[in-house]
Amino acid sequence: MNISIFGTGNMAKGLAVLFNRAGHRVTLASRDVAKARSIAAELGGGIWVAGSADGAAAADIVVLAVPYEAAVPSIEAAGGLAGKIVVDITNPLTADYSGLTVGQTTSAAEEIQKHAPNAKVVKAFNTVFASVLQAGGKAAGRPATVFVAGDDASA
Repeated sequence: MNISIFGTGNMAKGLAVLFNRAGHRVTLASRDVAKARSIAAELGGGIWVAGSADGAAAADIVVLAVPYEAAVPSIEAAGGLAGKIVVDITNPLTADYSGLTVGQTTSAAEEIQKHAPNAKVVKAFNTVFASVLQAGGKAAGRPATVFVAGDDASA
């Protein structure tokens, strides 16, 4: 499967390594291709690099591993992500981490779906710490549990 991960932070790095080890073709997609190239070289093992639009075009699945406030600009830079499965890992936290910016009447994934209406948005990995991903997907030696939610069973 071709998976493009939008972002270059700790979550993106952890997911890239795990997906790559599982045999998927992984692309780090970013507006800053030079930074993505540097991260891919750091991770090693055949991780590809692309700009946002090219990364989306090559993907079966797009993972939004960006801060919540960067999700919509990432979707726009990728051309809308129509027909893609989009895995939203964001948490819409306030600047001081004291609460959520959305979540009382809607969710981050629902808001992202509004901006990618022709994509299949799935929420996952937002309850897993990057350190767990970087430890091979394990916490205290046991596989981490990942909760998945979405409106499309095939996604």
